[in-house]
Amino acid sequence: MDVREFDKLLERVNQSRKAALKDNSFIEQAEMHAKELARIESMRAEPTKKRRNKVKAPKRFSNVYEGFASNRELDFHY
Repeated sequence: MDVREFDKLLERVNQSRKAALKDNSFIEQAEMHAKELARIESMRAEPTKKRRNKVKAPKRFSNVYEGFASNRELDFHY
């Protein structure tokens, strides 16, 4: 395909796009199609079992007692 043929084809595509955008029925059809696809997709979805979240402990012991330890340091003198 040479450049002239490509330009003609591109012009035709652009014209049809402009016509489709002016025509509201085209947009309405697209919206209806999208809604139908979404409805079908939502019907397909199987209910999933939710897993219980594990109780997560702090990584380091010092993180838990950080405030406690800093208060004790003030009282201890060897």
